[in-house]
Amino acid sequence: MAELWGRVWQLQVGTLLIDGAEPTETHSLAVDFSVKKSLRREPNEASITIWNLGREHRAAIAAMGSGADVILKVGYRETGLEQIFSGDLRASPAQWEGPQVRVMLEGSDGGTAYRSARIQRSFAPGTTVGTVLTAAVEAMGVGAGNLPQLRSSLRLTSTGETYPGGTALSGPARDEVNRIVRGCGGTWSIQNGSFQLRLTGPVRRTALRISAQTGMVGSPVQETERGRTTTKAEVLMLPGMYPGRIVQLESREVNGNFEIFRVEYKGETRGNAWGAMLELRPY
Repeated sequence: MAELWGRVWQLQVGTLLIDGAEPTETHSLAVDFSVKKSLRREPNEASITIWNLGREHRAAIAAMGSGADVILKVGYRETGLEQIFSGDLRASPAQWEGPQVRVMLEGSDGGTAYRSARIQRSFAPGTTVGTVLTAAVEAMGVGAGNLPQLRSSLRLTSTGETYPGGTALSGPARDEVNRIVRGCGGTWSIQNGSFQLRLTGPVRRTALRISAQTGMVGSPVQETERGRTTTKAEVLMLPGMYPGRIVQLESREVNGNFEIFRVEYKGETRGNAWGAMLELRPY
């Protein structure tokens, strides 16, 4: 196991790149963040607070306004940086707290595209489902993600891999994407600005081992609600902890393979938090 110490982070807002580490007596730049991601199709959310950012950088962020790209990467000195969020900037007010100044950023992963993108397009008889879904995803303005790898596997439960009589897309792009994916028996989400498709049936994916030796904090907790059991596990800021990832959980109380359904990253370079809470479902 790599040494998980020496916190590092990097924040990009538009063209502005800010590199940071743990604050020292001569370096007071610090960051707090909370990033919530899940397999649901609604946009993931991020709340980021930067402390003691220079005047020029504060002015640059304020000038960008809503819609600027926000990318947050975090990690440790030995393991390097891992991107945990990519989305749209929503707000950036600067506030003073005594001698310190903070800039608060709110981000939404694909939020602008999710809310406003529309499509109006017709397709000829015999067009494949993959072609139609690709057009709808492109209209949303997000990255293709894993769609190129899965588009040949797309089949509607009603008509198969094509639209025999053709089809038309009209309205919010997210609604058309949802209609097509549901017709194939799948689900979708936006992760780090890219489309992620999940289809039913067995999928071969390498499981990431999670144990006390690899960075798990404390013991997993299981909760049952409405007949569904959810397992929660806290881990350090390990790479590869994203919704849809398969993990192999090893502990005294809980063992087995699970899928990450929801993850919340929390970090404070001036506090104790620097890790993630995973919500897991049996796989």
